[in-house]
Amino acid sequence: MSEENLQKSAKDSGQLSAAEPLSTLSLEQGVEEDVLARLEQAAEKRDEGAFLQVVRTADWQRCSPSDFLHAVSLALQAGAHLAARQISSEGAQFHPDDQELQRYARVLAPPRVISNSLPADPTQEANRAWLLANRGAHSGRWVALRNGQLLGVADSITQLIEQIGDPQGVFLTLAY
Repeated sequence: MSEENLQKSAKDSGQLSAAEPLSTLSLEQGVEEDVLARLEQAAEKRDEGAFLQVVRTADWQRCSPSDFLHAVSLALQAGAHLAARQISSEGAQFHPDDQELQRYARVLAPPRVISNSLPADPTQEANRAWLLANRGAHSGRWVALRNGQLLGVADSITQLIEQIGDPQGVFLTLAY
């Protein structure tokens, strides 16, 4: 599911928007003593809606790194995954020297495409062409291919690996 769809789904279910910082959602001054206790109760019940209600009442600027980490864990337990992402992100901003919060923020951050312009692997097309041309002769058997060349055929994958040796860089598949 795309980030946009996640945000739309979150908005429809009353979850936090990724663009809306938790600190702007604070309804009270200071951290209530029972905020974490109420988060724990909601998480134990797996009540995402109740969890999000409590999240909105906390003044996250006054939370310690351990409070943030605990809240992230509870958010995941409650099924409030986007809230876990937002809590970890806010915690990392408020506590830039806390390595564990920084790690949580990286792990829970939205996925990003590093590069989508990699060249196609020509060996995959050669292996596909070989399979299309020869699958009938080897139907129901395991085959090992490298760059469109047959390296071995066997009745099981274990036998095939024993036959060809190291399978690194070898395409193994059941022909059908």
